[in-house]
Amino acid sequence: MSAVEELLVVHHAGRTTPFVASARRSLSWFGGPRVRTVRGAAHGPRALHAIAALSPEHVLALRAPLPGSVLPLVYGLAYDACELEYAYDLDAIELASIAPARSEDDWPYPHYPELLPYVPVEPGAPRAESWDAFAARFGGLARAAEAELVVVVPPPATIGQSLWGPDGDAEGATIVFACSPRERRVSAWNVCA
Repeated sequence: MSAVEELLVVHHAGRTTPFVASARRSLSWFGGPRVRTVRGAAHGPRALHAIAALSPEHVLALRAPLPGSVLPLVYGLAYDACELEYAYDLDAIELASIAPARSEDDWPYPHYPELLPYVPVEPGAPRAESWDAFAARFGGLARAAEAELVVVVPPPATIGQSLWGPDGDAEGATIVFACSPRERRVSAWNVCA
């Protein structure tokens, strides 16, 4: 029997909840098109990728506040060592900062697609886990220690596409989102396990 892949892993208030592929439609998803306009800090020419969106229903089940709309998780996969911060509302993502601000034509590998495969996801069984135990599994999470909600996205093996190319995936390159749903703010960066 094979294990179900955790596409997203969410930590909030001493609990860790994996999000796994769903065989049916879901209010949360991995990949696909962005559902909000991105404005604010100049960047490009490549667009930011939609990494995931978490529904209020799923996040509230985690006992985390998420007023009014999905939590949009976007990231600059075509931006080498991307770090960004943004605020969001029902219609838009307001990019406060992004570094680097210029995308690479062949990063993380040549012919990188504009969209990640769309995969409906649903929360798996939550488990009690301290912040220290959670952070130890992924490394490089010290910056996120004070965040209200942290989402990590390890390189998936089952979506039909590599996030980072064979080398980056093998190194365990992981996207980290430090989220404040109350303030509707997100910071993101990547780490290698």
